[in-house]
Amino acid sequence: MPVWRGEGDFLTLLKADQEVRGFLSDAELEEAFDLGYHFRAVDQVFERVFG
Repeated sequence: MPVWRGEGDFLTLLKADQEVRGFLSDAELEEAFDLGYHFRAVDQVFERVFG
């Protein structure tokens, strides 16, 4: 909800949350937010759909 209210970005707020920090390190959070990983096959998907 703080993100929706414009009180920061999600990654920064997660890094500041002590409960989250008990489970995930900064590096693990950064990895989860790596768009390159999540979109790595986008070209293949588009080729299959529109190719």
